[in-house]
Amino acid sequence: MSPLLPLIFTHIPLILLQIIITLDLRAPWNVAACAGMFYVCWTCIQSTKTNVLFMDYHIGMTIAGFAMDAVHMTLLVRPLRVFRHRTQTHSADKLPWFDRFKWASKLCGSPRGVDWNHQVSVFRSTRDAMPDKSRRQVQNLSMHPTNSRKEFVISRLISAAKHYLLFDLAQAYVRHAPGFKSHVAFASQNFVRRVLSCGATLTFQYSLCVVLHSLVAALAVSCTSSEPSSWPNMFGKWEDAYTIRRFWG
Repeated sequence: MSPLLPLIFTHIPLILLQIIITLDLRAPWNVAACAGMFYVCWTCIQSTKTNVLFMDYHIGMTIAGFAMDAVHMTLLVRPLRVFRHRTQTHSADKLPWFDRFKWASKLCGSPRGVDWNHQVSVFRSTRDAMPDKSRRQVQNLSMHPTNSRKEFVISRLISAAKHYLLFDLAQAYVRHAPGFKSHVAFASQNFVRRVLSCGATLTFQYSLCVVLHSLVAALAVSCTSSEPSSWPNMFGKWEDAYTIRRFWG
């Protein structure tokens, strides 16, 4: 299989979802569009099998996420009328079709709703002075960066370098640890080695996400009109994850 095929089939559901959003469909057409989106997602998953477990898992999760977005964007809300970017002056349903498509691309490209009216609550450390009522709110988005463009780009490049080192160390452990040879080898390890193996896997995933996010943020802010405030950290601080709810937040 060509390495481009998984990339192409992964983007087909995303582009289709953006087109559906621009049409602002009502019942029963929104139901038909959602069913069609599910069929396309299933077909793309079946067409992108690489027989590499790690790759197939991530491709499947990505496409399944688009299917869940289709339920939200077609059956539960009418995005053009409900969602609004902070730079908007008019409702998105009044825009020409191509502008609506670009608008839908930005909407689908920001699952946390950064700079949108549905942005998730901003995370504040418990050390910040806040009323008790505010502390009980769901807080799951890092504070927006307020530094200059130059400072932001430098900080993101430093973050990418540090997390790449963690990624490389975790990858080296995964490659050489005997527990990753098979599920039988993993099950035969003692408890401590299992914890280390799981920790290395999580570090691998976490660091890779931070590296990619940091590089994209640095590139967007340095080469486009994108503002640093549009690129909050992908993850919060580990010191704030002292409960299960705050960990997942």
